[in-house]
Amino acid sequence: MTLVNFKGVYVREGLAVDKDMVNQCLHNYKDFDNLEGAVVMDWGMNVGGFGAMMLKYPIKEYIGVECHPENFEVAWQNLAHDPRVTLINAAVTSVNLESVDLYLTKSKQAFCSGTINLKNVAAKNLRKVRITVPTVNATEIMDEYKPTHWKCDIE
Repeated sequence: MTLVNFKGVYVREGLAVDKDMVNQCLHNYKDFDNLEGAVVMDWGMNVGGFGAMMLKYPIKEYIGVECHPENFEVAWQNLAHDPRVTLINAAVTSVNLESVDLYLTKSKQAFCSGTINLKNVAAKNLRKVRITVPTVNATEIMDEYKPTHWKCDIE
């Protein structure tokens, strides 16, 4: 995997969806406020675009959670250098499980459109790629880190 810099964030070379995710973060999450000393939790961190934005502020801690292993690897490159960062490679669930299956399409959009919940036959027919990912319990992670700010971009 080759990474290139896009607006201060590493993205996979030739993968437009990574640039789209960074642009969406810059557009949709620019109005977070009261960030001094904040504990920011990010479910669905993707490649770390939102996290990179948060590290420009005087936050106390950033906790990023991402289930897709390749997205997590890119996010690690973007964020792990900062001591305020905790990164968790897992799917967030409401129950205690060791792992769940993540279902993906066979497209470049797979990096931002996986699901652990196939709701109908159409979804099953569309999402033919399956990978098993570790999990973290939603209540437990909220209780452990006590975020003051929370971004949730997961199904």
